[in-house]
Amino acid sequence: MAEGYLPLSLTVFRVDRPVPVDVWSDQGLLLLAEGHRVASPEQLRRLVAHRPMVKQSDYQALQAQGLAGALLRPGVSVTAEALAAPPARAAARARGDWAEPALAWPRLHTRLAACWHDPLPKVPAPPFAERLLELAGHLTDLADAHPDDSLFMLLQMLADPTLGYSATHAWLVALICHLTAAEAGVPAAERQTLCAAALTMNVGMSRLHDALARQKSALSPVQRAEILAHPQAGAQCLAEWGVADPLWLRLVREHHESPDGQGYPSGLTRLGTAQRLLHLADLYVARISPRANRSGLSPLSAVRNLYLEHPDDHLLPELLARHLGLCPPGSYVRLRNGETAVVVRRGRRANEPVVLAIVNAQGWPIAVPATRDTRQPAHAVQASVRAEEVRVRLDPVKILQRT
Repeated sequence: MAEGYLPLSLTVFRVDRPVPVDVWSDQGLLLLAEGHRVASPEQLRRLVAHRPMVKQSDYQALQAQGLAGALLRPGVSVTAEALAAPPARAAARARGDWAEPALAWPRLHTRLAACWHDPLPKVPAPPFAERLLELAGHLTDLADAHPDDSLFMLLQMLADPTLGYSATHAWLVALICHLTAAEAGVPAAERQTLCAAALTMNVGMSRLHDALARQKSALSPVQRAEILAHPQAGAQCLAEWGVADPLWLRLVREHHESPDGQGYPSGLTRLGTAQRLLHLADLYVARISPRANRSGLSPLSAVRNLYLEHPDDHLLPELLARHLGLCPPGSYVRLRNGETAVVVRRGRRANEPVVLAIVNAQGWPIAVPATRDTRQPAHAVQASVRAEEVRVRLDPVKILQRT
């Protein structure tokens, strides 16, 4: 076995849950990629039969974030030198490994869900707040280096019913907050806390959040009560997990408050800029998200609704439109020539994005997606297209390589 691999225990894995790390055979063959699911108990048994391994660098990165848990098989001895990289160095290495948005965002999705479901691991690990701020650091790196690719990935993931909705929702809200916070007037000292609050605002109902995305029936009284209680419940959970930042806790408590006093749980009207931005970003993402019982709104319709609902404060909806575009990367549009295209870049104007045509006017998939200039009359954007109407499966890596 090549140096740099460690024997992996699969006892911490669960059927139908994403695996937190790439799983290798003792011959160096990739058995299961990070983020993929163990489909059945039989598949889990087959993985065990192949003597599964984990790359030492992957284990080290997980350990730096407090997510390594019981990944190694019992009795495995790891040298102190192998695991002695300073946290900053380990974090920098992890970020370098995740520089490609098409690969990084699915990994971050898995990491965030793991933090929620195991906030206080039994092994020595950085505190919960430190792990969440580390994830917020990954977001900052990716958003600053690849804003369009990051929007593309998260919009595409939002429409994927196989992924946990709550984590995708949180990441997209956090990304929107990061992209708009400076111009909105959020002080620099508050911006990382704002992103951390976006990632954790629904911890008080994360499992229900996932379930509601798949639920076709109306809310039950018990579910409605849990929804109304989740801002306060989330802040309480975070405090119990060691979060002491008062702004972080307040943003989670107040992310459903609205300046018109119609929000909950307290009906507040005097709200800070960070809280109002978090609230609007949360509303925007919820409304464009497809659910089992309804289609999502188009991004254009979602922004228009925010304008209508906030007649005394058009600044923040305007920022969303300017920074995301009326057709943000990852969404779909119909062009004037009848083609369906996926948006891959924001344009100089909000209604002139860079797109790749993926379905022709006759409804047939285009073998090699073709760039279209939406500034030209024949290729102008005519309408938004809901993700569930598009039957073509895209390979994000290949799509982003073409851009």
